[in-house]
Amino acid sequence: MILKNLIVKNFRNFKAVDINLSNKNVIFGMNDSGKTNLLNAIRFLLDRKIRSKGFLDSDYHKNDTNQVIEIILELDISDRKDDTEEGNNSKFLVSRLSGARNSEQNLDSFFIKLHAQYDSTELFGNPVLSWGSTLEGLVDIPQKGETYEVDKIFKLVYIEPTIDLDNTFKRNKRIIFKDEKKEDADIEIESIIKKNIDDMNMNIGRLGIVNNVQNELTETYKEFREEDLKIELQSEISINGYLDNLTPYIKWSDDDGYYPTSGDGRKKLLSYALHNIISKQNYNKHIIIYLIEEPENSLHRSMQLAMSKQLFNETIYNYFFMTTHSSDLLYEMDDTQLIRISHSGISTSNSYHYNVPEDYKFIKRRLNKDLSQAVFYNNALLVEGGSEYQLFQTVLSHTNPNYEIDGNFIMQVDGINFQPYVELFKGLGIRYVVKTDNDLKKNPIGKYDILGINRCLKLLDRNDERLESIDIDMEENINKKNKKKRLIEEKKYLYEKYITLINGFKNDGIYLSEIDLEYDLYKVIPEELKDLTGEQNPVEWLQKKKLYNMVEFIEKLDVTTCHIIFDKFEVLGDFINDDRKANS
Repeated sequence: MILKNLIVKNFRNFKAVDINLSNKNVIFGMNDSGKTNLLNAIRFLLDRKIRSKGFLDSDYHKNDTNQVIEIILELDISDRKDDTEEGNNSKFLVSRLSGARNSEQNLDSFFIKLHAQYDSTELFGNPVLSWGSTLEGLVDIPQKGETYEVDKIFKLVYIEPTIDLDNTFKRNKRIIFKDEKKEDADIEIESIIKKNIDDMNMNIGRLGIVNNVQNELTETYKEFREEDLKIELQSEISINGYLDNLTPYIKWSDDDGYYPTSGDGRKKLLSYALHNIISKQNYNKHIIIYLIEEPENSLHRSMQLAMSKQLFNETIYNYFFMTTHSSDLLYEMDDTQLIRISHSGISTSNSYHYNVPEDYKFIKRRLNKDLSQAVFYNNALLVEGGSEYQLFQTVLSHTNPNYEIDGNFIMQVDGINFQPYVELFKGLGIRYVVKTDNDLKKNPIGKYDILGINRCLKLLDRNDERLESIDIDMEENINKKNKKKRLIEEKKYLYEKYITLINGFKNDGIYLSEIDLEYDLYKVIPEELKDLTGEQNPVEWLQKKKLYNMVEFIEKLDVTTCHIIFDKFEVLGDFINDDRKANS
């Protein structure tokens, strides 16, 4: 079973959203964009306790109770013949559907729908559930009292941001310590505990301090009302409640002492461990879907990374929806649906199914680290390496010091091609600009591939316009310096030849250097570059130790020169100016 699609209409700040899903879903966006409301929509659909409360007028979009709330979840059950956990879940679901699968043409999909028409007399929106193989052929879900048949299939486990260890433990003791889990030895030990408790209660009653209080209470009571009675204090510790006062403590392996599980981070991780145990023990006859809200609260970065490993690698979290503001929780993400909620009067959504490309599996964490930071911003500037990153960051810190606060993020791809980043940004509706070099590379048959221009065409899904490899005349036994000079001449020629095409790239936020960053810089501030580097050939100097020399150079940059660079580098103006809509 695969979670496929979610539609929410007229619920709270959602007029209408249609979101692609997967089994692991990460929801992010600015505060008050509707992340929690999206989780609540799922809770109304699949959580009996929440659904039984019904809808208030404030649950209807803009309080318009003339509209009907609709929440629709589509499931893909095409894997029902597979011998996998997901396939077994599909088989389990199908076995519980009775005659609800009513379309021979669409047996691979299944829909669960909630609709709620507001009753102005009762001041209440009553949720009604239906299901079926097509939206047009839904039937009412069998119901007994407030429980629908769907509640016997799915168990929604909601974990709030401020999850409390003590309450979680106390609330679930009955589940954790089930009677049927007792062994014969446990029953024998319980009889010993009962005798010990009886002895303890008797001895408590013999304490002088207890008797004194009993007598004082009796005398004082009789001042109010004269009755033939005596007040006695009795301990409530009993055989049935001997587990009530159990509390988790930490016992380090090299220490005989017991320590309270202090520290919000440790308490939170232990709370998650408890939920895992409870789910395995109590809901093994259900399909469990976790709703996890901002788990990063109170967790140190290392603990967030540990949590990421659990969420994306452990089978207990086969199905989850998680809201977060933390890039560290996405450290291990793969085969994940990223859902971006944006607030513009009404909440809208974009979603993108993210798989780590096969070529990058071995550097998954590095790829994820960069991507997971970028998805929390509105605009991204993608650059090839550290030199561009350091220069542009310095220039913007002087010319637009609030650029990050305003939602702009500079990201270097570091040898990983631009493609996986651009595809993700397109899918999530994040506006991006790209700065790349006009590269040429000799191929195995001796020709030169026009990498720079073709890279731009690929990013725009225009591979059919790809330029063919070219021959470049080179003197036989040409030395390295002259070869480099010859390639620069060819790059300039190609840039001029395809200038119309290259200028067109800018409309889509893609900026190609005439040669590379260092030459671009020299073109806009030639004298300043010579003065600040102290070199007659500053381009060659910058290219020798690219990042090291660039850092040395930018330390000498002043505000005036930064403004010149900002004004002359079109890519920076486009990055900061958000008039251009998100790339599509």
